[in-house]
Amino acid sequence: MLEAVDVDAPQAPPTRWVFHPADRGVVETIAETRRAWFRAILARFGHLCGISPYGGEAELSVDIPLLGTRQFSVVLANAQQTGFSVRIWLFKMRAPAKEYV
Repeated sequence: MLEAVDVDAPQAPPTRWVFHPADRGVVETIAETRRAWFRAILARFGHLCGISPYGGEAELSVDIPLLGTRQFSVVLANAQQTGFSVRIWLFKMRAPAKEYV
């Protein structure tokens, strides 16, 4: 799972984007963004995923050469009533199609 943390911290540190491995390994910070940019990032991300910039869910897939199709579930909240968060889960992995020459 990938999620943003430190979103509601009172001193407004950078928002950390952390990766939680499925095997319960070490949680890793993979990026940091300015706290002031967080809601704009959520809105743009929601738009790119085809969901409301204020919140919703989507299932996406990405074809990666040599690795195959990766499918994701995205849950986004970007409104005062729901809070501000985004979580992305990798939920299926399929092997790449074999090419016959």
